[in-house]
Amino acid sequence: MRAKTPKAFLNFVVGCLVREAARTWLDDWSMIALLRGSPFAFLKDANDVLGAEVADDAMLARYKEGDSSVTRSKRVRSGTAALVSLQDAVSAALEACGNTHWATDVDFVALATELNLGFIIALGIMRKDDAAWKILRNYKAWKWNKRADKLLQSVLKIQRAWHSSVHRKWIKRCHQAAACIQRHARGFAVRLMLDRPGRQLTAECQTLMEDLVARRSHMSETRWWALTAVHGAKVRVRMARHRQRNLDRILMQGLGPRSNTARQMDKQRRLRMKGALQPARETVFEPFIFALARLDIQEPRYGAKRSPVMEQVIKARKELVRWLPDPPPPLPHIAARRGRNAVLTRRLVKKARHSKAQTLEPEDGRSRRIDEQGQ
Repeated sequence: MRAKTPKAFLNFVVGCLVREAARTWLDDWSMIALLRGSPFAFLKDANDVLGAEVADDAMLARYKEGDSSVTRSKRVRSGTAALVSLQDAVSAALEACGNTHWATDVDFVALATELNLGFIIALGIMRKDDAAWKILRNYKAWKWNKRADKLLQSVLKIQRAWHSSVHRKWIKRCHQAAACIQRHARGFAVRLMLDRPGRQLTAECQTLMEDLVARRSHMSETRWWALTAVHGAKVRVRMARHRQRNLDRILMQGLGPRSNTARQMDKQRRLRMKGALQPARETVFEPFIFALARLDIQEPRYGAKRSPVMEQVIKARKELVRWLPDPPPPLPHIAARRGRNAVLTRRLVKKARHSKAQTLEPEDGRSRRIDEQGQ
């Protein structure tokens, strides 16, 4: 307390008196009790000490009372000795074991130095700072993993929706292609039979059938059914022969005698056609992009697969980070830094002692062996 100036110490006393009067005092000792019989008892009504001037052995204190703006003065005889006696009493009260000094405005650095608490407090703050750093690092990792998992699930959901839309579009296209093929196949089958000779043959068969229907009333039921069956069979045979004849003629036109050069050119033309070369698909309803994706190298999947665009982004980021300065490390607490320095010093001392003991032990053993040989 003697390290404080007279004005600072008197303001400290006034602050303690104000807390004690407001019943917010938590210490076991009382400042009012220490001021009993002291020449500074007038400070009980003071609110702020404006100055404390020492002249010879006397002290002139200027202060304000309550909410008043009037400055009062008080001359204390033997003020220096009384001030020193009061400081000693307050220091003895603060240093007494078992007291709780939570309500006093104590200089923490001075108290820690006086009670040799700096090293212990620095170690405690260092441990708390390390624990806070570890908690922060784990929280950042947990937050990053949570955000990455949410992003991954969103990307996979978009991918599923996109793949489904591609598959539905491919199925729709397959159905349209099947309908188009079916339409052309049926048209080709009809044109094989109902060309101009086929239509004439159909008209002749229809005329014969009409004549047979006109003579139905002059024949029995059994004869009618027999003649209609025979006539229908003849018509089907004639139409089948006509269809096969047309088909053979078309095939002969396409597979006629050709040179090797024409065959090679035809083969190259077919290979250049769209869809001539296709990847192996599981079914005809599988889209080409899925079959092409299976041709790629299957890598172990930890999250989403890196696309070519992502590879370019990562490469550009590495090039950028290479030329950027490193971010400044987080500044630790000043007390935690002192604690780490103390721990490092203690560790170096222990290491020095251990190395010194190891270097001295062989020398002692060698000297003992020399003495034994000399004896």
